[in-house]
Parts: sequence; C-alpha cells; structure tokens
Amino acid sequence: MVKFTKEILKKINGNGIYYYECGDKYEGNWKNGKREGNGICYYGNGDVYNGEWKNSKKNGKGIIVYKSGNKYDGYWEEGKKSGKGIYYFKNGDFFKGEWKNGKKNGKGVFYYKDKNLEEEGFWEDDILKKEDIK
Repeated sequence: MVKFTKEILKKINGNGIYYYECGDKYEGNWKNGKREGNGICYYGNGDVYNGEWKNSKKNGKGIIVYKSGNKYDGYWEEGKKSGKGIYYFKNGDFFKGEWKNGKKNGKGVFYYKDKNLEEEGFWEDDILKKEDIK
C-alpha cells in the first residue's frame, strides 16, 4: 500500500492508504482521488466501515460496526442505508428489512430479544405504519 500526501490525493488511482486530519483512515481502492470500489474506513470516532464505495461515499454492499457495538450489514446508496439490510443492536435486538435514505422504509421485521416479540409490517421514515405482531 502507498501512503498519499494531500497534494497528490486528487490524482490517485489504484490501492492506497490515506490518513485524514480528523483521525479517519481509509485503506482501499481509489479512482481520480476518490474512494471507489472496495475499501475500509476507520473513523476517528471508533466506527469502522468495510465495503463498497462510489465517488467517496458508501455505495453498494457494506458493513459498518459502530463504536457503540451496534452494526449494520446491508446495502448503501450515496452514503445512506438503502435497499435490504440488517441493523443489529448491542442488546441483541435487530431489524431486518428495507431501507431508504438511511431510514427504515418498506417491509421489515423488528425482533426484540428480551421480549421474544416480532413486529412485522411496513415502515415509513423509521416509523411502523402497518403492523403485524407475532
């Protein structure tokens, strides 16, 4: 892997590592100075994203593990959760379903570990609109 300086970053194609002033670190593919293809970003806040990038935004299949212990495994578009994915909460709960613009949108099931309960239905902007409790 090559370490890029800020001056040459805009011209980089191929694989490399870049350390951002904010504490983030990106290892992966570059195209015309932008994150493109597969790569891992270690964020300064402790979050880690491993997956596909397009135009320096999360795009395609990827997994993010948050410092909190929560995790999202699914699809991204323009840096936001979009398409099918599973969001795992540290406490064992999880949501499996459709996402749009970073929010639960479409069919999905929320599983509550401690209550042994499932909420299944249609979600809109993170709100359950039509419910089927099992």
